[in-house]
Amino acid sequence: MYEEADLMDIIMEYAEHNDWPCNRPDESTVTIEAKGVFTTYIICCSRDRASSLIHLLCSFECQYPDRFVSRLRHLVELCTKELWRGTFVRIDTPSKRQISYK
Repeated sequence: MYEEADLMDIIMEYAEHNDWPCNRPDESTVTIEAKGVFTTYIICCSRDRASSLIHLLCSFECQYPDRFVSRLRHLVELCTKELWRGTFVRIDTPSKRQISYK
């Protein structure tokens, strides 16, 4: 069924099947908003045509008290080291607190 299908089309179908809003800004990129229990995840999938790899970026906003910043930093470092091949990045600005995985 999918032998000739574009990988980005398959990702779009998956998102639509789960009723996740999605967008295809160009032929090699799909962005998805997946609503979770506590937050909405922004997922960006982009395909590198030269290598046929799909790059995944997932980010979400989270609210946490200042007293948990050091614990959160430690947890993010553990996840990066032990669970993932990519990197978690914590962004703290006055208007936004966000964690991204690249």
